[in-house]
Amino acid sequence: MGVEKLENVPFSVARSLFYSSLALSIILLVFLSPFNYPLYPNKALEYLTYWLDPIIFQIGTLGALLLLVYIWLGRRHPERKFYDIRSPFMCVSAFIVLLFFLEVRFDNFFASMFFGIESYWQPLEEPFITSWIEKVSGIQIIVTGDSTPSGFALRQWILTLGIFLILDQPDLYLKKRYGNAVRSISSLALIYVSLARIIRLAHVPTDIAVSIALGTIIFWGVFFLSLYY
Repeated sequence: MGVEKLENVPFSVARSLFYSSLALSIILLVFLSPFNYPLYPNKALEYLTYWLDPIIFQIGTLGALLLLVYIWLGRRHPERKFYDIRSPFMCVSAFIVLLFFLEVRFDNFFASMFFGIESYWQPLEEPFITSWIEKVSGIQIIVTGDSTPSGFALRQWILTLGIFLILDQPDLYLKKRYGNAVRSISSLALIYVSLARIIRLAHVPTDIAVSIALGTIIFWGVFFLSLYY
């Protein structure tokens, strides 16, 4: 089918990202575990996170990841034209989007089954774009009542790891300053999404730490399964 196999992404390239993501997960679990209570925000932060919906950053990060995948596949096969690389690109992109959709659709069911901790506080109103998407699609992106984990933080972390992994590929041939800019922007997006979920009283800091740890396990689990199978 012409799908770009992950056997072409040796673990040696991802080694640094693997260990740093594990280290970050452990550090966050250690330092944020005591903060298992809501942090009530001021009105300015409530207003900011309502209109600057975290889902904007989530969709933007997903788009950036797909664009980097397209550039990477094109650079790996410079002799091919668009229609030659479209097949692997579409396959990889469909796989990423499918995983994203399934996580949104079933995260609350499976996560609540194994990790769900019922919240005793009342979350703030959902941001306006998220509310609109839920109303139009009929898919409930945010389920109130369960605190751990944060689906938003988990998805954003997985997307961020994907971007970092693609940027580490030596045959991407992206200028260093551009790569550093993308890393910085994606990292800031992760921080904002995580903080926004805390500010909206949807989660507590401990939930974010658990979400990062789960995201690390899921990402590298899929990576190694794809690498060896």
